[in-house]
Amino acid sequence: IVVTSEPGIGTAFSIYLPALSLGVTAVDPAPLADVPRGQGQSILLVEDEASLRASLVELLTGLGYQVEEAPNGAEAFVRLTDPARMAAAPVALILSDVVMPRMGGVALLKVLRQRGIQTPLVLMSGHPMSDDRAGLEQQGMTAWLDKPPSRWQLAHTVAAALQGLE
Repeated sequence: IVVTSEPGIGTAFSIYLPALSLGVTAVDPAPLADVPRGQGQSILLVEDEASLRASLVELLTGLGYQVEEAPNGAEAFVRLTDPARMAAAPVALILSDVVMPRMGGVALLKVLRQRGIQTPLVLMSGHPMSDDRAGLEQQGMTAWLDKPPSRWQLAHTVAAALQGLE
């Protein structure tokens, strides 16, 4: 870090970081062949951050799942409780962010379980919640993912959650 400052003119900070070596990859190195793939099961992805939602849709679709999107828990709840919609395309798994406007993932989990809807629900968050996970599992949470999940983490977590149905 280099700092230059001149009275009456201002201060400038120059930060020099080492270049990334060409031999190091910042992307998930696991090849697609090493991760479990879906069989066209329907996943409801509940995520308020549009760019992350788009990335997760791309990952899940590439893994062989059908993905429906909802920007918050309230909209997901409406979709999950619409009998005509559920009869046409039942959701095999819900993948939901924890912190969202209108209704977050924990509130969605609670209201679904209160209504007797037992669809597996995987919660994900970028916030540390290790103390709360046991309580969430008691409420019916199927699994937990730290955000953003790697392709490997996502594939294995979703496959394990769906395998619990078979």
